[in-house]
Amino acid sequence: MSMSRRMERDEADRGEAIRVEAEEFGAKFGDYNIIAAYENMGAAKKAIDALQLAGIEAAEYSLLGATVADSESHIDKASVHEGDARITNDWLQRAVLWGGIGAVVGAIAGMILAAIPGVPLNFWYWLILGIIVGGTMGGFVGVMYRIDAGANADAPYRPMSNRHVLLGVISQDPKRVERAEGILNRGNPLSLHRYDRRGQLQT
Repeated sequence: MSMSRRMERDEADRGEAIRVEAEEFGAKFGDYNIIAAYENMGAAKKAIDALQLAGIEAAEYSLLGATVADSESHIDKASVHEGDARITNDWLQRAVLWGGIGAVVGAIAGMILAAIPGVPLNFWYWLILGIIVGGTMGGFVGVMYRIDAGANADAPYRPMSNRHVLLGVISQDPKRVERAEGILNRGNPLSLHRYDRRGQLQT
């Protein structure tokens, strides 16, 4: 999978996670909707102030699933441990898969070298050496591929719950939602997604 496709998939996963969290706290969707995520209540309040100054009415926006107290709380440890375990398992799976592929390629290369006339040492030496070198390089490639996926690669493993404040804007007028989206984007939210009246993510 290409890097751009992976990033698109991860962004869709984040958007879906936010939708689920918003619905857990009673969010209702209208014809046009956006949901922005903020690190804490202070950042969300600044976004609300910007919406008010722009003439967005209070009935058109709401905070979802966070109070002043819990929005400032630390990351839920159980969620982090669960996410870290899944990340570790993913790395191990990639290392084993690519290590196996590398071992097979290395074994083939070792047999080819052993078959060349005049090459020192015996067949088994080159076979075992090929497996070891190929497996090691393959496992390294698998792990590095995971790391190079980017800073956001592990985002879907980290639940939004108990970490961020969600600010939703809902309107029957698409122009007002577009206006609100532009205002919120200028405030650099952690994420911002559009949804239709069924709660389906819009790209």
